[in-house]
Amino acid sequence: MNARNSLVIRSGGLGDFILTLPLIDSLRAVGPVVLVTRPSYAALVAEDDLYDSWLSVDGPEMLALDAGTKPFALGDRRAWSVYSFLRLSAAGRHGWASYRELASRPVLPPHVARRMFIDAGIREPSDLLQTAVLQRAQEPQRPCLWLHPGSGSAAKNAPLDEYRRRAASWRAEHPQGDIVVSIGEADMALLDEARRTFAEVGALIRVQPTLPELRQELAARATAFVSNDTGVSHLAAALGIPTTAIFRATSPDLWRPLGPQVDCPRWPAPR
Repeated sequence: MNARNSLVIRSGGLGDFILTLPLIDSLRAVGPVVLVTRPSYAALVAEDDLYDSWLSVDGPEMLALDAGTKPFALGDRRAWSVYSFLRLSAAGRHGWASYRELASRPVLPPHVARRMFIDAGIREPSDLLQTAVLQRAQEPQRPCLWLHPGSGSAAKNAPLDEYRRRAASWRAEHPQGDIVVSIGEADMALLDEARRTFAEVGALIRVQPTLPELRQELAARATAFVSNDTGVSHLAAALGIPTTAIFRATSPDLWRPLGPQVDCPRWPAPR
């Protein structure tokens, strides 16, 4: 790619955002990147040199970008190429060096991350599906199984008994290891049952960490990770953690987390 200034507009769920990181990384390699996204997502990758600055997708700058009512905050629009997962107004789409609208929720193969590169008109990296974009500084010193049994959608969730079974099996192999169960804001309905279910294996229940906290703790502790098709699975895989993402209502052909050690079993297992 030739040198360019890139504006990437990305909201959506956590998994959607993390799947976009390889594209952002490719754009950042050839020029400045301004990221328009949720503040929590910008904070999550603030130390990874993936963008030069960011704007809130819910803030006044985004409204102005969409309306085309004032000059772009970083200068002439004609100096910027736009890659947007949101459909801007006609005025918002006008005046850029180039404007590409990328599919936010494709329903057919190829994999979502590959579709992004196709829509952006950029050649994908050869190791796209196996790359951990958010490498952690060092490996944990103590075995730790990290479970995240929610997803924000009950249709995606494997039963807690499946997680209890996996936790018990792991405990038998690692009697001196740790087990952590995280419960996000969207999963609070599972909290009481999770406390009962995982008490027998001595699990620590981690409730509603912020995204930067979750990233830091996963990177520092997890040696194995199990969840559903959820944003936290994408985060763990992007950190290079051996990840099992259980797929129930969605397809790993489209939504497999990106990373070097990812397993995507279906639940219930095909007979």
